[in-house]
Amino acid sequence: MYATVNLARSYIDRKSYQLALKNLKQAIRLDSNLTVAYNNLAGLYIKQLSYDAAVETSRKALDTNARRYDRHITYKNLGIALREQGDISAALDAHLKAIEMVPTNSEAYDCLGSDYLAQHQIDLAIQAYRTALKWDPFSHQTYNNLGMAYTAKMDIRKAAEMYTRAITIKPDFVLAYSNLGSLYLDQRAEKAIPLLQRAIELDPTFADAYNNLGLALIKMGVFEAGISKLERALRLKPNHPDATFNLARVYELTGKYELAVAQYKKSIGLNPHDVRAYQNAGSVYLNHLKDKEQAVRLFQQALSIKADHPESERLKSIINELGKDNRTNE
Repeated sequence: MYATVNLARSYIDRKSYQLALKNLKQAIRLDSNLTVAYNNLAGLYIKQLSYDAAVETSRKALDTNARRYDRHITYKNLGIALREQGDISAALDAHLKAIEMVPTNSEAYDCLGSDYLAQHQIDLAIQAYRTALKWDPFSHQTYNNLGMAYTAKMDIRKAAEMYTRAITIKPDFVLAYSNLGSLYLDQRAEKAIPLLQRAIELDPTFADAYNNLGLALIKMGVFEAGISKLERALRLKPNHPDATFNLARVYELTGKYELAVAQYKKSIGLNPHDVRAYQNAGSVYLNHLKDKEQAVRLFQQALSIKADHPESERLKSIINELGKDNRTNE
C-alpha cells in the first residue's frame, strides 16, 4: 500500500493528478485505515480546489488509528479546506489542534496566521507568521504571507521588506513579485510596472498580475496598454471581479461609455454589494448617456445597499433633483 502512495506522490509532483487520484483511492481500497493515503488524497483535493472532498477525506482520516504526526497533517489539511469554504472559526480550531500534535511545525503556524488574517486579526496573524519563521527561517511562503499581513496593517515599509525577502529566498516566486508590485500601485506606479512584468514573465497565466499591471499603466497615463492588460486578465479569468470593475472604470475615463456601463453591469453581477459599481454606472447614464431613469434606478440601488456611504447625501440630492425635473416635465 505504501508503494502505491509513494507512486501517487510522484504523480502529484509531476502534476499528473488523475493518476495520483487513482493510486490513492486504490491504496485506500487495500487498507481503509491507511491515514497517509487519506492525507495525500485530501492534499490533492486542495490542489484541485475541491474543498468539500478535502474536508470529507480529512474527516475520514480522523477515524483511522493515526500516529501523532499523521494526525497533525490531517488537521492541517482540514483547516485549509475549511478556511477556503469560509468557515474560519473551524479552520482555526483545526490548525490549533495540528499545532498541539506537533508544536514545532512551521507550516501549521503559517496556516494559523492565514486564518487570523482572514478574520482581520492582523496582530495575531503577524505573531503566528513570526512563530512559523522561528521554525523555518527560509520559508518564502511565510515571508510573503507576513508581507500580506503588514499590507493589511498599512505598514508599507515592512510589507515591502517581507516581499523582498521572499523573492531573495525564491527568485522565481511569482506571487511575491505580484504582491510587491501591487504594494506600489498607489504611490509609485512606475516602480510597480517592472515587478508586475516579472510576475507575468514567470507565469503568463497569472490574471491578478495582468490586472495590477493594467492599473499601473493606467495610473501612468498609458491607457490603451492598460486596457489591453485588463482585457488579458479577463480572458484568463472571465469572472475576475477587480479586472471587471477596473476595465469599466478605464472605459469610462476614456469615453467608451456604452462599454463602461456593460462592464459595470457585469461587475454588479459578480459583486452585487459593491456600491461603487452602481454609483459609477449611474453617473455614466446621467452625465454621458443622458438616461435619467437608469441613473435614478442605479443610485437608488446603491442607497439600498448602504444608505450611509460617503456619497449618500449627494446621491439623494441628485435623485430629488431628477424627480423634480420629471414632475416639471409632466
